[in-house]
Amino acid sequence: MSILFRIITLSLLISLGCATTIPGIEETTVDGLPGTWLWMSSGETEPRGKLILGADGNYVLAERTVWTRGRFRVYRVSGQGSREPWLELQHAGSRQERVFQFLGRDTLLLRDGADGYVVTDSGVDLFVRAPVEGPTKESGAWGTSLPGGSQPYDQAPVAITAAQPLYPQSARRGRITGTVVLRALVGKDGRVQDVQVVQGATGLTDAAVDAVRMWIFQPALKDGLPVTSWFEVAMDFKP
Repeated sequence: MSILFRIITLSLLISLGCATTIPGIEETTVDGLPGTWLWMSSGETEPRGKLILGADGNYVLAERTVWTRGRFRVYRVSGQGSREPWLELQHAGSRQERVFQFLGRDTLLLRDGADGYVVTDSGVDLFVRAPVEGPTKESGAWGTSLPGGSQPYDQAPVAITAAQPLYPQSARRGRITGTVVLRALVGKDGRVQDVQVVQGATGLTDAAVDAVRMWIFQPALKDGLPVTSWFEVAMDFKP
């Protein structure tokens, strides 16, 4: 090995490794992030879309009539508490990274970015937490009116046992596919008290509802005590 080559190699190692410490990236969780978030646009009174982040790591993104679904992960740079965490949405082999910031518990700002850094000159999307008593179909907004019973919580409910829906034979023979989105009212005992359909699919909705009714949860917690709360889940049906 020539002396010149050794000098160049040493210089590169110093510039890339010794002089700069690259912090580690770790997957993390953020309390209060799972739930339904409504995408609000300046000057509009109705949401343009909604983002459902499940406690099981699944998400549903609705933009008017376009629905996408996939997995999400939350990351932060270890040892760098001043940086914002970021959200990675994974869908059909692609991914989108958004740096996020809470304003209180019910307002979420999403900005294009990665590794805790915002992309220069990126816009800011404002999301607000969807109310439990949601807007009605007649109002032209998202979802249906839901019964009361849900309480504020510090820790979201977590599914312990999640029965998979039985694919109806008639739907399988007809090669019917689709996604059913449900909201389950989880009691203090972790059992499902009620199920509401957010998005149905012909021939598939009943099977999804029957499955979710059998789910068992670790209930939501408020000040360390179990409380009743809503849990949203999306189920895909494919042959």
